Amino acid sequence: MLYFLPMSAYSRKNLLSGDFPAFVKNVRAQLQFSQEHLARELGVSFATVNRWENGHTEPSKMARNIITAFCRKMVEQGALRNVKI
Repeated sequence: MLYFLPMSAYSRKNLLSGDFPAFVKNVRAQLQFSQEHLARELGVSFATVNRWENGHTEPSKMARNIITAFCRKMVEQGALRNVKI
């Protein structure tokens, strides 16, 4: 099931590439998660989330799938809004 919610600067392209650092920061800000907390939720290291946010690396295809599933779950729970996934 896909969720399409109003989102000004983001699109599916942004989630998967484009402005991924801003997407991760936005998700963290809405959830009020630290980089460390988000890393634990996604099953990756703090350093990985930090590199994503700083634009040093982009997630692998598997990591993108995990992020997408996590965001869908957060949307379902009402914890995340204004995200197009």
